[in-house]
Amino acid sequence: MSARRMFSSKVVRTDNFLAMPKDTQYLYIQLLLEADDDGFITNAKSTMKTLECTEDDLALLIAKNYLISFPSGIVLVKHWNVLNTIRKDRYRSSTLSERHLVTLGKDKEYYLVDSCNSDGSQMVPSWYTKKCQAGIPDGNQPDTDLGPMWDEDDGEMD
Repeated sequence: MSARRMFSSKVVRTDNFLAMPKDTQYLYIQLLLEADDDGFITNAKSTMKTLECTEDDLALLIAKNYLISFPSGIVLVKHWNVLNTIRKDRYRSSTLSERHLVTLGKDKEYYLVDSCNSDGSQMVPSWYTKKCQAGIPDGNQPDTDLGPMWDEDDGEMD
C-alpha cells in the first residue's frame, strides 16, 4: 500500500455512486487507500469491520461494479486505472495470483477473463457468472497484458 492515492470525479461524483449510502461510499474510499499498485485489496473484510461497515456495504460495491470479488476474499477496484496514475519508477506489480484473472480494457477498467469463446469474445470465469453477466463491452478488449499503460517516450500513462 502506498501513502498516496487519487480519486476521480468520473467515478466518485456520479449519480450512481452518490445514490449509495454514505457508509458504502466511505468504505469504498477507505478501500482505495488499502489497495496495492494494481488495485487489489487483501484486507477488505477487516477494513470493513474496522470502519464498522456491514457486509451489505461491501456487497453493494460489488453489485454496482465498483469492486470485483474473488473466491479467495481478495477484491479489486474496477476503476483503479481511471483513478490512479503511478509513475513507472514507483510502480510495484501485484504478486497475487488473481492478477491473471483480469485484463485491462481500453477504457482503463478491469474485466474478468477466464477464456475466450470460439468467436474470440471474452467470457467470465464460471464462478463469477452468477455475479456478472456483462463480460467485456464492445470496443474495450485489451491490447496488451495487465499492467500500467506506459508511454515509453515520456514515462507517463496513456
